Amino acid sequence: MMAKRTVFIAIFLIIIISHFQTSYQVCSTAQAQFPKIVGGTTADTYFHKVEYHPLSGYLVGLGNSKDQQVRGDTLGGIAVKIIAAYKAPQYAYQWGKSIKLVDYDYFSGAKINRLGTRIVIVNSLNDRYIIVLDIANGNLITATRLNPSIAQYHPFLNNLLILDSSQILMGDGSRIIIVSPPNVATTQTITGYMSIGLLSNDAQTYLHAFSYTASICMMTTINLATFVSLHQHQVQCQSAAASIQDTFQICSFEASATDQTLAFQEGTRFFRIRNNYAANTFTRSTVHDLNSPSINGKGLFCATHDLLYSLMYGTYQADFNTIFVAEVNFNTYQITYRRYLQQANFELRHGIIFGSSKFFIGHYQSSFKKCMSTVTLSKVSGLIYSSFSTCQQLDEYEYPPVSLLLNALAFTTSTITFASGVQPLIDVTGSLTLFRSLVSSIFENHYASQCSVYVANLPPQYTSLSSAQVTSEFAFAYGEASRNYKISPFTAVQIGIQSPIYTYSLQSFNNPATYHISINPIDGTISLNQISSLGSGIYSIVVQGKLQDCQTITASFNIKGEPNVTPQFATSLSDVFVVQGQTIDYELPMIIDPNMGQNIAISIIAAIGSTVPQFVDFPDISHTKIIVEPSLNELAGIHHAQISLYDGLATSLYPFNIYVLDTPGGRYNITNTGPPVFISPLETLSLRVGETSKYTVPSSYDPDGDKISINVNLGKSIVFVSYMSGAFEFKPAQKGVYEIEIILMDNNINAMSSRYQLLVVVVQKQIIQQNDEDDILRNTTTFVKFKLSKATRDGQLRLSILNQPVYVASLILSNFNESHFDLTLNGDKEISFQFSVDQISSGYLTMKIEFENPQKISLYDDLQDWVQLRANQNMQIENGTDVYTLMKNTQARSDVPNQYSEWGVRVLQTLKEGALIIQVAMIPGSILATLFLSALINLIWSMLNDLSIMISLTMISISIPGIAQSFMNIMLQFVYLDILQTDLWLKPFFASEKDDDGNLLEDEGLNEYFEQQGYQSMQSLKNLGSTLIFSISLIALFTGYLFFIMLGNIHSSVEKGQQYLQKKLFWNSSCRFIVQQYQPLIISSLINLYSLKFISFVTLLSSFFSFASLATILALYCKMLKAIRSMDQKSLKESWSPLVEGINTSTNIGRYWIPITLAKWTVLSFTFVVLRDYPSIQLLLITLLLLLSQALILIGRPYETPLENKLSLFNEFMTSLYLYCLYTLTDFMGRNELKIECGTVILSLVCITVGFNMLKVLTQASVIIFNAKKLKCKHELVNKGKVVQIKPAPNQSHAFSATVNASIMDDHFLESAIWHKYGQTNVKKTAPTSFATTMTKVDLWSKEMRY
Repeated sequence: MMAKRTVFIAIFLIIIISHFQTSYQVCSTAQAQFPKIVGGTTADTYFHKVEYHPLSGYLVGLGNSKDQQVRGDTLGGIAVKIIAAYKAPQYAYQWGKSIKLVDYDYFSGAKINRLGTRIVIVNSLNDRYIIVLDIANGNLITATRLNPSIAQYHPFLNNLLILDSSQILMGDGSRIIIVSPPNVATTQTITGYMSIGLLSNDAQTYLHAFSYTASICMMTTINLATFVSLHQHQVQCQSAAASIQDTFQICSFEASATDQTLAFQEGTRFFRIRNNYAANTFTRSTVHDLNSPSINGKGLFCATHDLLYSLMYGTYQADFNTIFVAEVNFNTYQITYRRYLQQANFELRHGIIFGSSKFFIGHYQSSFKKCMSTVTLSKVSGLIYSSFSTCQQLDEYEYPPVSLLLNALAFTTSTITFASGVQPLIDVTGSLTLFRSLVSSIFENHYASQCSVYVANLPPQYTSLSSAQVTSEFAFAYGEASRNYKISPFTAVQIGIQSPIYTYSLQSFNNPATYHISINPIDGTISLNQISSLGSGIYSIVVQGKLQDCQTITASFNIKGEPNVTPQFATSLSDVFVVQGQTIDYELPMIIDPNMGQNIAISIIAAIGSTVPQFVDFPDISHTKIIVEPSLNELAGIHHAQISLYDGLATSLYPFNIYVLDTPGGRYNITNTGPPVFISPLETLSLRVGETSKYTVPSSYDPDGDKISINVNLGKSIVFVSYMSGAFEFKPAQKGVYEIEIILMDNNINAMSSRYQLLVVVVQKQIIQQNDEDDILRNTTTFVKFKLSKATRDGQLRLSILNQPVYVASLILSNFNESHFDLTLNGDKEISFQFSVDQISSGYLTMKIEFENPQKISLYDDLQDWVQLRANQNMQIENGTDVYTLMKNTQARSDVPNQYSEWGVRVLQTLKEGALIIQVAMIPGSILATLFLSALINLIWSMLNDLSIMISLTMISISIPGIAQSFMNIMLQFVYLDILQTDLWLKPFFASEKDDDGNLLEDEGLNEYFEQQGYQSMQSLKNLGSTLIFSISLIALFTGYLFFIMLGNIHSSVEKGQQYLQKKLFWNSSCRFIVQQYQPLIISSLINLYSLKFISFVTLLSSFFSFASLATILALYCKMLKAIRSMDQKSLKESWSPLVEGINTSTNIGRYWIPITLAKWTVLSFTFVVLRDYPSIQLLLITLLLLLSQALILIGRPYETPLENKLSLFNEFMTSLYLYCLYTLTDFMGRNELKIECGTVILSLVCITVGFNMLKVLTQASVIIFNAKKLKCKHELVNKGKVVQIKPAPNQSHAFSATVNASIMDDHFLESAIWHKYGQTNVKKTAPTSFATTMTKVDLWSKEMRY
């Protein structure tokens, strides 16, 4: 019993100890397999060449070393040639040798034979040694000396072969040396050509010799047995002789013994020749990257006949001194660049690539980058970098594919022959200085702490480790805040006691410098917390899982950043017809969302101008259908609603109509609930001259069931269009764009109608797509180009044809559609767009661009974003005998300004709609207000004048993010009294101006900032808008005054008219007009001076008007100064009231305040226009101007009341703050990472300033209305005889006076207005005779106003 207990306790203790040991063992680390480091601590060591044999797994680095500790000799600090060998799968160090042959020399060439048993190595200098070693141990087999060679052996060339027969082939200048060790050699020479590469087929029956002469690369296929050329190909190269070796690489792919593809590259130009040895035929093709990035070839791998992988080094886009692997696809004609590892300090050596992502590359440095840290070595050491088993972060990043140009570099066949010769050799196998073994203890495993990996503990507790994933592809949409990605758990088979538990961590990520991701250590969830920091592209993430016994395994994931695509229904929504009291279930179409993992919120929202019908809802939380159940009391007619699909970033709206039909014999007598409508939209018809076409209008529906009649107005198309019963027949004979009006009318007592426009575009012939450029070039044709212009902040851009009349441009553009072009952002990222033909008759198409994250576009001035439009096919358009050709790859680009966000677009649309309503209402409203509430209107105009300086600062050439600028543009329309909607009826009249050839006169604003403020032209007449109408009105009054003078005193009414106009025009109204419209007049005139043209009536009249305006302003300004100096206060009030209304004339500054203000506006206008290209100088001058203005307000107190002085000073101060915020957006402040926030601050400043001024207006208006009501009540008491006994007042005349600073013309009602004094003021009014003893005292708190 005791023995059993002892055994049980022992077993229990063993289990406990084993469990304790397994649970608490500490993971050890060892130096990573790569990079390989060969070097010491006393002198430098260099690797100039690497060679690798995939089948045997041998990896070799060779060069020289000055460190005798590494070499194991006593030769001191001289350069001695070295070679070091490693072997897969662990790439452990096998052997290393050093040998002293020639001073100041190094091993520069190496090649392992096909069997992987021998390696031939050569030195660089002309005193050439050709040495063959056993690859397994480094033992010497043969050594041959060739002295001298023609050229040095460059380490970048692949100019060496060792055959199974032991023959060695080496390129040497213009010849190929064929060495049969130990002492036999022949030569084959092509005079004038330099050998740059040698390849053979697997059977070693054919040699492929690559040669170079001035800008020509040549490949010759040779029968190795006879050295007879089978065929020879030449193609244009662009490198110079001294640099061809820096970027020239070769490879081959054999599908069979008779089918071999040879490929070579020169930079980003790739050449391919496919040989059929059985038929002695070949096919040739080339592709190249038109962008020509500054990257050199370092190795080339032929994966298939059509797929190449190029190891490259250099600069691509934002990455410099970086390793890339370029995938070249001859099927899709695309190249895809992928970044690897870290930046190197200087040019890398050539390397070996043997897979899509596996490579070795040689280098020498005193340090190398690991990830965010740098590993520092004692001295310069020979390095071999690898894309696997490395302690370096892979930093893998895939750029978007780039299209390659096919066969633009033509091959030619040549027949240049080789001349044979003999080369003396010396066998030095026996006399060669003894090879020394490298002292590996000096450099092996010395960097375990700086370049380490985990080492599993033994014995292993787990086996069959697996990181298999259901999916390794994830995606996020630009604009999302964060995303989490669940990964499949790693697995392992348990051997020991504990169940396998992985601890997850991030091993590598290709964008660590700007963004950090997090990995959940328990379940490996990948978290992106700030997606806005990531750019476009595909990101590679490697997640490592570590078990308790320290075994590790990894899984790679690709996370692709992609544009957010709004979710959409698979089909559009149809209208719903339902009878009162009935219920209908309406199934919604399937939702399509290309963005993976997004949750779609489905809701019913109100259509524009309506509310959500109460009888429409979702029956359940799935929101896959809607239920429509109008009650018997629901109003029959059309109800509007929308279905909203929201993915967290963007919304798709699907409007639909619900037709509620009255019950049979219904209780309601609705005569007409709505007009008839087409059930589907009309198409835009594209017709061809000479071809007969037919078109039937869609079915129509009337909500009341009334009979529908269709009337058409054919307009100009009547000559080739016939219509009958809803069907059109077209027989066009002439090109053009035509509009046909279609009117639907119901047969109802209260008839209602709907109007539609059918757009018909007639072209000469349909577009012809041609892929054969030679056919195009042989035809007589006119080559056309296009340009992009007028980029707006809401994603619109104009596409127009260069150097063609407008009718030709319209013809060409009418044949374009979106599939003919590719649009890219900044030259790499493709973005979607749509064409609009609304302005095609004006000679351009409007492009609507869909940016992924619009508010980030061109956010910083130092990195302006741009779009490029490229034709993706050859296109021909025939017009009679004329042929117009747009060649494939024709392209144009345009910078794009900072874009509004989707929220900003919606807010601006709401503001514009509100402003439009206000402007329309103000046309009749201002007249009524002038008649009855002129004081209120005066307050509003006065407020707008006070805000004019701040609002006009948007013309400074600085882009403000957000909607601040556009909000101020709307305000500026009110400041300039631009309420007549002239852009809707006046500008179209000017836009029809044409030159003698019938082309529309091209016109655009001085710059984009002036265009945003409404100055969209260089002609003053087009820019003035409502000011032009006011000017014409004033000129008409002066003309009427002159007319009355000419009539003389023929009648008393004529004389009265003359006196009335004289009183008004000289000079109150004229002065008031100039003061109110001063800034638009002077800015429009100054802009016009930059474009004085006399080619049309409008340009002639604009130029004349500009000079006349400037002369009139100057003359009237001088007249103002003279009046202020020479006239007393009373005379000024009578003739120049705008100069003294509300002004404190007791100070000199106050007396001259209006001229001072006009002078300030003059300086501002000149600053805006003349210094438009120097925003920093603009800011400086305007700041000084504002400081001077504020000083004058403080010193001179120019306004009559303290409140007006304080408010004016407040406005000036807020304007200064606005300028300070603009300073933060200039180049002097460097890159402002908070630009959007600064835009928000600017908008806040504007809103606060406008709010305070509005509060003042509302307060003053309330006081005026209250006191007017109070005065009216007192008058009513007097009229009823209910008066308080008061003292009689002296007899006064029945006169009231007031001051205003807004209306353009005085009117009759202003003459009989009353005086209101700011503060507590006596307002005296002479009553009628029966109330002559009445005096009323009114307390007012308002600016002095005449109303």
